[in-house]
Amino acid sequence: MGKTLIYLVGGYYTHESECAIIRAFRQQLDAKTFAQKCQEYEESQPEPPYAGAPEQEWEQWRKDVITWRENHPAGYNSEYNDYSVVSVELN
Repeated sequence: MGKTLIYLVGGYYTHESECAIIRAFRQQLDAKTFAQKCQEYEESQPEPPYAGAPEQEWEQWRKDVITWRENHPAGYNSEYNDYSVVSVELN
């Protein structure tokens, strides 16, 4: 009987941080697609206003960030800088 692998998508805050496992997949392509989707979504994070911006701009930005987090493919608290896929043998 051959090895059974699962594919884990992990998120990293920096290249030196520990990996936070976000999701597991049976198919490598599905895992890679999900990781890419998360990475692309990270790049759409709302930019904060400039330091001296009026409070209403900051308030709108805070609302935009909450909405952005709620729609993140990896979940609400998934603001990672990098996503990767690792394979693990399943026993």
